[in-house]
Amino acid sequence: MLRMTLHAPDLIRRPVRTASGWTFGRSVIEPFAHNALHAECIASAKRTLISVRERMRGESVNLERIGLVSERALDDHLRALRQRPLDFNYVEVVHEGDSAGVRLGCGRWGSAPIYLLARNGVLHAHWDIAALYEALPNAKLDPAFAAKYLVELDHPYSRRTIFPDIHMLTERSVARIGPTLERIAIRYPSAERHAEARRLKPGARVTAAFKDILQSAMHMRILSDEQIVALELSGGLDSTLVAASAASLRGPGVRSYGMIMPGPDGEWQRRRRDDTVRRFGLIDRSFPAATQPPFGPTSARVRTDGMIPFGEFYDEAVGHLMDLARADGVDTIFTGMGGDELCSLQWGEVDGGPEASDCDEMPDDSMDIDSNCRDDTREVADSHEPAAPTLTRYADDAYHEGVDDLDPAPEPLLYRSALESAAAVSALYLRKGIWPVSPLCTPELVEFCRRLPFLWREDRTVHRKVLASYGCPRLITRPTHLETFLGVMHKALSQDAAPRLRDLFAEPRLADQGLVDAARLRELYGQFRQGDRRYEDQILAAAMLELTVRSVESRIASRRPDAQRAARR
Repeated sequence: MLRMTLHAPDLIRRPVRTASGWTFGRSVIEPFAHNALHAECIASAKRTLISVRERMRGESVNLERIGLVSERALDDHLRALRQRPLDFNYVEVVHEGDSAGVRLGCGRWGSAPIYLLARNGVLHAHWDIAALYEALPNAKLDPAFAAKYLVELDHPYSRRTIFPDIHMLTERSVARIGPTLERIAIRYPSAERHAEARRLKPGARVTAAFKDILQSAMHMRILSDEQIVALELSGGLDSTLVAASAASLRGPGVRSYGMIMPGPDGEWQRRRRDDTVRRFGLIDRSFPAATQPPFGPTSARVRTDGMIPFGEFYDEAVGHLMDLARADGVDTIFTGMGGDELCSLQWGEVDGGPEASDCDEMPDDSMDIDSNCRDDTREVADSHEPAAPTLTRYADDAYHEGVDDLDPAPEPLLYRSALESAAAVSALYLRKGIWPVSPLCTPELVEFCRRLPFLWREDRTVHRKVLASYGCPRLITRPTHLETFLGVMHKALSQDAAPRLRDLFAEPRLADQGLVDAARLRELYGQFRQGDRRYEDQILAAAMLELTVRSVESRIASRRPDAQRAARR
């Protein structure tokens, strides 16, 4: 939600308001400028607190704070900020003597995480990790993180990142940086305690409660009757739930945007979307996803050296969708992210759980605790895939020796995979000037679904019943064909982006770092283009990391005096 560059000598200064944020001598703190967010600055004799928070409907905001407040008043303001139901970030600058320094904190949503880099007495922070590339000392990747990515196409949710010098402020974490601004220490919060599965009371109204929670979460984000309400619509269960809820709040006129997948599955997707658009009176725009292939010739992330290794795989198509929305005046969009996780099985339920009540009525006092509740509601962990055939011995050792020691964040209230997804896509949305809202990640809804008996979550029964209550047909509640991006990615890797990938793999920077066997990578890519799809994920991982390393190299080079002079000319 904010970016900043702080120089150590400036910590004793007081902030000065500018059109875009605050300055401290040469230092600057700028919130992300958006109508959905509110930023303010308050100061005491010893501290300055700058916060950025999501706005809520009907909430008054203080446009300016003038003069100093007491230390207690500043503490009270920070305490109230931490108790807010929506997301926030804050920066606290301590101005006094040896205790001078900086603290940063955030909420539990993880909507647009902040990345931090401290180097040479300067603290850099940004919601877009690529904006920190030019401040890196080099383009080296952490071997354990890189190896895990090359094997599993996965980057863990952690205060550490694949770049040894860059840290991520994970949900509820607090970063502390001393007066010299040389070292970042991020303190994790305590693990969250999750709600447990319960048995329903007779007459429980499950679908009504689900709808009420979702509608309330969305209504909170619609700041005025003049706001354009827009959403992503794939035609799946999650996005259709969000569409039905949005339409029930606003009536006809809600805007929807979607990407149509290729082939027969895409035709079924189109039918589902068309039914949803007609049923809920949406104003819809869609386009074939294959027209915006990953790493294609017009790819903005490639052309601008903005590749994020754990970013959105389909950055080009999603970015085009955002462009369509912006052209319509949309600056906030509802997503269906987090819907899959709502019905996650709890520990011990993989082979089936206790019978659930068939009732669809819920009393006001919710649910009774049952003696058969689950004691552990953690997600079932996936088993590791075998090491990728492209890895060198050095990288393979890094994978096997370091993959279990990547410092993952403690158990959040939201599902970790939802937080990883938010971290992956947020920079793309914000680059386009759009604030993403994922109402299916609402903590109250997450905990409500965790309390549901097994049979309500199995096969996403609660989702299907809620959609049926809106009148949706089996075409939507029980689709027989599901769309997938896999065809788009396969065509991109094997055809659309093939010239670029051949160039990348001819002299891979990953080989220079000792991570991949260049000859083996080229061999596997050739086999892949001949139809062998066994290692498609590893080809994609290598392409993402190779483009990332080159993005970093290019941005580091751009800070050289000769490059800066050329840019000015």
